[in-house]
Amino acid sequence: MKILMIVCAVLVGFLVFPVIYSTAKGYTVWYWRDPHAQIFVDGHRVSGYVHQARDGLIVTRGDLPHRRSYIISFLDNGSINLTDCSPWIAPASFVFVIRDLDPPCFTNRINSETPEGRWGPVQMHGDVLEFQTTNNKVIRLIR
Repeated sequence: MKILMIVCAVLVGFLVFPVIYSTAKGYTVWYWRDPHAQIFVDGHRVSGYVHQARDGLIVTRGDLPHRRSYIISFLDNGSINLTDCSPWIAPASFVFVIRDLDPPCFTNRINSETPEGRWGPVQMHGDVLEFQTTNNKVIRLIR
């Protein structure tokens, strides 16, 4: 019985160590769903969900015919990077992982044309994050 416990501990160690290591080194980012976050478009609350991690957010709007996800990254220099992840959509699960080898958004689409329009500057005031498109859609996230 003691040998079985040691074998089980070694197997668990082989499985857990890579997860802890990759998370600590930044190769893996865990996104947790924020159940209290609210998404507004032009002042109207819309369906959707928000996942958050240490250095960013993923906002998924549900008011469009097809859901749309945006990654908002908080950079070390204090600036905010906004990326439209179309056609990828964040899963609705409570938690999910993005690894550095397979990021969902391959290109940075700041100031690029999308069906929504050109991005305006991202503004953050406390727990409120807001950006505007060229067709004057204001997307506000309250965390």
